[in-house]
Amino acid sequence: VFHDSPLPRYRGFAPTVWAIVNGEKEFGISLMQIGEDVDSGDLIAQAFYQIGENDTIKEIMQVVTDTYVRVLCEVFGSLLEGSVKLTPQDHS
Repeated sequence: VFHDSPLPRYRGFAPTVWAIVNGEKEFGISLMQIGEDVDSGDLIAQAFYQIGENDTIKEIMQVVTDTYVRVLCEVFGSLLEGSVKLTPQDHS
């Protein structure tokens, strides 16, 4: 499952909006396994991008979508082979 935040930061709903509201300059996405709790699964991959001062939510969401595609292409073979490395989230 993809999540549009660098988990465990910004778990939950509308993380990209909250990143903008909070003035984040760098943000990211996570690809994770489904876990018991919301957005709690082990991480498969993460990628980061910059948020410009004048970027709109539309522009940022296009970057998020492009980043999803790039990350999926990078890990697709490992997912199919079952050899992907999982990293537990820090829940503290």
